[in-house]
Amino acid sequence: MPSPATCDTPRGTLLHMRGVAVVAILTLSLGIGATTTMFSVVHALLLRQPPFANAETGPQSLKEH
Repeated sequence: MPSPATCDTPRGTLLHMRGVAVVAILTLSLGIGATTTMFSVVHALLLRQPPFANAETGPQSLKEH
């Protein structure tokens, strides 16, 4: 158990328990990175309009029936 003298500030607590601090920082960074990646994929595939004309009509066949 850490003594109160070394843990009187948040910085002292993090320096004393480096393993916990590293795990917390890695967890936050992975969560932020995953959220950013998912938003980018959803935005690129679902929210943004395709970069060609008449995108709302969809693909059409070249053959005429």
